[in-house]
Amino acid sequence: RLLFRLDDSKNRVLAVRIGYRYLPSYTGGASENRGVLEATARYPLTAVFGDLLLSDRSRMDFRVIDGAYSWRYRNRLSMEKELSLGPVRMNPYARFEGYYDSRHDKWSRTELMLGASFPVTRRWELEGYFDAQHDTGGSANRSTRAIGAVTTGSSAVPDATACETSAIASNRPRSEGLTGAASTRT
Repeated sequence: RLLFRLDDSKNRVLAVRIGYRYLPSYTGGASENRGVLEATARYPLTAVFGDLLLSDRSRMDFRVIDGAYSWRYRNRLSMEKELSLGPVRMNPYARFEGYYDSRHDKWSRTELMLGASFPVTRRWELEGYFDAQHDTGGSANRSTRAIGAVTTGSSAVPDATACETSAIASNRPRSEGLTGAASTRT
């Protein structure tokens, strides 16, 4: 049995998710329709490190960008642990993700994310993180480093309404981690 109290969804040894995302272009670039299929296996290391949790997420993105089909495989390894420092509860984590993109026929992106989430209420938390990303797809290599903050939590608002009122996407985000971190908490 896993022992994560801050986010009960992490107590599942295996989680499977299927979904769809539409990423419009607000700046004249290409829009994207994306089907998502992912599975996350979780491995508690309670005997050795207390309630340290290792996760391995495999994700397939089925993409149609400006009418052209492609797919992307993403594998993310995560390590996290719940901590309490006096009255402050937190969940620090480290994540590494590799992306294989069929458009480039190679592993075209790596990403390292370090951060922590802090519960504010039983259903809402604040998360801060550092994201380092390296892209080798396309015409030139590019490295991006960013810091970010997101809020996550349960809501009585239907997902479609929440999507309609979320922040505007950019075709030039500082990091996909900035636009994708909040969506990893479902």
